[in-house]
Amino acid sequence: MSFPYFITKLACTARLRQRLQAISKHRHFITYADKTSGFNVKSQLKSKSIIAFWLVLSKILQLIKSIVIIVLSQHEWRITLKNRGLIVEEQHGIRTLIGEQLQAEGFVTYNAENAYEAISLTLREEIDFIVLSLAKPFSRSFGLLKRLKSVKPDTKVMVIADSEKPEMMEEAFELGASAYFVKPFDIYHLSCMVKREIAMKETKDKVSIV
Repeated sequence: MSFPYFITKLACTARLRQRLQAISKHRHFITYADKTSGFNVKSQLKSKSIIAFWLVLSKILQLIKSIVIIVLSQHEWRITLKNRGLIVEEQHGIRTLIGEQLQAEGFVTYNAENAYEAISLTLREEIDFIVLSLAKPFSRSFGLLKRLKSVKPDTKVMVIADSEKPEMMEEAFELGASAYFVKPFDIYHLSCMVKREIAMKETKDKVSIV
């Protein structure tokens, strides 16, 4: 092998190596570019999927809201969480029974065992209605009714008593009672009366605002 031929072969080998390196670098660049473009495409697809998801969720929430509004508008008495009631009853069993029934109807209830607790809760909480059990001596119970109405004049008071004497009923209504129930009473009738009084109060408030 002559020296010039050897030099020429080395030169060709060097050029070939340079070309292979260039091709390799170019191929690496293309691969990187493809990966980068693929990542961008995936990112765009992911963003579009998130936007589509939120649009669908927004439509579903609007549909649920419309259904709830329709159901509430067709309901005879619309009860809201702002309607809070106070149950004034010495007997724990009756107090619990009334509270459970009213809570099942959507009301928030507070319990009072005596006059002091009743006045304290009425002053501290926003009370919309009161279920007051008249206990002996009745003069003290009527005094409590009078005090409750003086503290919250717009509060509806449903009276429960053992006596069905006309003079008892008359005095209760004169002091501001909205209804009078004689024990033993129908718990569902009491619940319906509370809902009716609240509905009338809300209607009156809306008319006065207009």
